[in-house]
Amino acid sequence: MTAIITALLIAPVLLFFYLAVCAPRLEKLAVALNLIGDSAVFVDQKLPLQIAPTAADGAQASVVDIFWSVSGSPLAAVNPSLDRMSAELVCDEPADLVVSVEAKALDGSGLTASLEVKVEARPVIATSLNLVAGDPVPRG
Repeated sequence: MTAIITALLIAPVLLFFYLAVCAPRLEKLAVALNLIGDSAVFVDQKLPLQIAPTAADGAQASVVDIFWSVSGSPLAAVNPSLDRMSAELVCDEPADLVVSVEAKALDGSGLTASLEVKVEARPVIATSLNLVAGDPVPRG
């Protein structure tokens, strides 16, 4: 009976120790941050962007403290999702932009990635005809 009570008292402590100390070390440590997205978009379109942190063996890894930024135009903005693993780029004027994302690996080391994006005006013919068949593709 005493052994059962002792086991019931020790089990939560061991579980807490495992979850607090051992389990986080099982996750892969990110060594690279890949930013995925198109390199050209039209002014009135939203460009979806996504990050893919990878470990040394190429497997998916975890990152924290993700920060998105964009430079090249005061009218450009990056709207991150709630988990900050993806975002949408919007810009209201033609511009050459650089989207950057910074994150920290689980060991605290900093990772960065950037992507150059050309924002183009829509072709006049596509704007005036309001094509329903599909959006034209940017040249960049």
